[in-house]
Amino acid sequence: MAAADVTVVGDIEVGSGNLANLRCARASNALVVVEDRPFEERNYADENATALYEELIEQGVVVRGNEVLGAVATAMDRNP
Repeated sequence: MAAADVTVVGDIEVGSGNLANLRCARASNALVVVEDRPFEERNYADENATALYEELIEQGVVVRGNEVLGAVATAMDRNP
């Protein structure tokens, strides 16, 4: 993810099995976070997952699912 032009974190359920994906997303220089549902409804991990997700939304651009393409284009323009 560190080498990607843009990293997109989808509106997925988060549990102990995929929490590492959120950790890796922090390395992205251009991050788009898709949020159609509140994270509380999708968090099956713990409060550490909540803290990590909050870091990601501060670092990236938060969009709804139908806004992803535009957000990716904007992120790529900012990080040529």
